[in-house]
Order: sequence, then structure tokens, then C-alpha cells
Amino acid sequence: MNPSITKLESQRLILIPINDLFCTDSYLSWIYDPVVCKYLESGRDYNMFTLKEYIYNAVENNVFFLAICLRSINKHIGIIKINPISFRHQRGEYGILIGDKSEWGKRLCKGSIRHNY
Repeated sequence: MNPSITKLESQRLILIPINDLFCTDSYLSWIYDPVVCKYLESGRDYNMFTLKEYIYNAVENNVFFLAICLRSINKHIGIIKINPISFRHQRGEYGILIGDKSEWGKRLCKGSIRHNY
């Protein structure tokens, strides 16, 4: 993770480099919700310890991992994960998860990647 980035802000969202403080029961509940995780490759075999370990390992392996928070109420509602870019193959992979289903349909995924921060 680029240590110089503390957060990115748009009109509706704040993106914050993820850390242990975001490992909450809410985050774990997203992982175990089959509707939320329908298209995720990762398994649903997490507990608080393994979730923290997963985040730590991702950051150590240069994965850009951000918590998506609603600016108006400072609530963690999802994550953005950007894997290391292969400059040789000119490809990169990213994923966005809005885990808080009450925020679905509000165009937050699009908003999290389209705004100028």
C-alpha cells in the first residue's frame, strides 16, 4: 500500500486504506452472505483472525486494498481491491464489493471508481 495515501474523498464516499479497524462483525457477515458474495472467488471460511490475516497478506503482497465508507455518516459499506498491475501484460484486476445491502442500487460502485479524488 502506498503509505503516502491516507484517504481519497469524493462527494459521497471516502476510500481509506484498509486495516484491522475495518475487521468487524459487519464485514464478516458480508463474507458469509451468499447473495453478497455470489461472484467472489474467495471462500467463506473466515473468522476474525483469518480475515485480519487475509488483509495483512494482501497488503504485504502489494494489493491496493481500500475500505469504502459513506462520507455523510462515516460508515464502512464495502471494499475495493486492486491487485498488482502486470506492466508486462498490460493488465490489472480489481474488484468492488458493497457488502451493506442497504446501500445497493445507489450507484456507489460506479461512484467509487469514476470520481476525481
